[in-house]
Amino acid sequence: MVFCNVNFPSHLSSHTLDSYLEQGWFRMGQSIFTTSFLQFNNILYDAIWLRYDLNNILFSKSSKNILKKGEGFRVEINTLNITHTKEELFNKYRADLNFNISPSLRTLLFERNNFNVFNTYEICIYDGSKLIGLGIFDEGEKSAQGIINIYDPEYKKFSIGKLIVLQKLIYAIQHGFEYFYPGYFAPGYGAFDYKIDFLDAGIHYYDVVFQNWKSLSDLNFSYLPSKRMFDSLKALNTSFKRRGVDSNLYFYKYYDVKLFEEYARFELLTMPYFVHLGLVAYQKALLVTFNLQLNKYQVQICSHVFQILLPNEPNIYSSYFLRIEETIFENENILNVVKYLKSSDCPQLLPL
Repeated sequence: MVFCNVNFPSHLSSHTLDSYLEQGWFRMGQSIFTTSFLQFNNILYDAIWLRYDLNNILFSKSSKNILKKGEGFRVEINTLNITHTKEELFNKYRADLNFNISPSLRTLLFERNNFNVFNTYEICIYDGSKLIGLGIFDEGEKSAQGIINIYDPEYKKFSIGKLIVLQKLIYAIQHGFEYFYPGYFAPGYGAFDYKIDFLDAGIHYYDVVFQNWKSLSDLNFSYLPSKRMFDSLKALNTSFKRRGVDSNLYFYKYYDVKLFEEYARFELLTMPYFVHLGLVAYQKALLVTFNLQLNKYQVQICSHVFQILLPNEPNIYSSYFLRIEETIFENENILNVVKYLKSSDCPQLLPL
């Protein structure tokens, strides 16, 4: 099961963009990616991808108030045109943040490229002739994705960032789009919670396990995929210890490294947790992961791809990038996994 991936298309049709969005992917620069997990301040969170069903949305009371407060501002919507004024607004917005983003609007949208594979539009909010807000979004065939919203910090009391999102939704509805994709939110990390506060109805989330969209009201916030995976492997590791199997449960620091272009072509491990048992050959490790889709433990041989020279940290694996070579056993029952590891069918571990 792959939890993060990235593609770098040289061309992207409106229909293809719709297809990517339907599968829980999203724009990043001039690439399109997906991930199921995020790290902020060394804490792992679940990335829950969202979409708004534009035929069934219901603006919340707070959203209606934001629209009312913004009635005195002028709204213009055009194809994307990056100007010095917009870069100045980006710099002003960026300076007010307590986290890092791209050094410029152009870099955020195009990285090192001088082309755009997306059909990109902008929403500009003006107070008289002064640009106070800018929103970027891409159009597909039946869907649109919201990329970024920036605003002049001096206008915070008008909730300009949220006003931009609402203007994007109004535009998408007026132009007959079926879905709007605002990106992900991360339960427990409040910076993205505004994405689920706009609407009283019509919010869906992507279920990464069943790979379909469901009503946000069906999301079990107390047992998200990362917790389910960790709890399952913790129970396995505890059972191993009781039965004399030498093992370590690790957080895998590089679960999302394949999102970087230089590593995207390697089939690297994307699980954030695994149980490490030892080496079965030179540069080949024996691991146990938990497959959420199959609801099974998987015993796997992984190769060491790149060595990383970082200090060791307790319960964190950071020695190598890992690539799955082979799944040699899988079962939903812990005792059956123990039995396999102690059998002659299991590759023997090298002595320490």
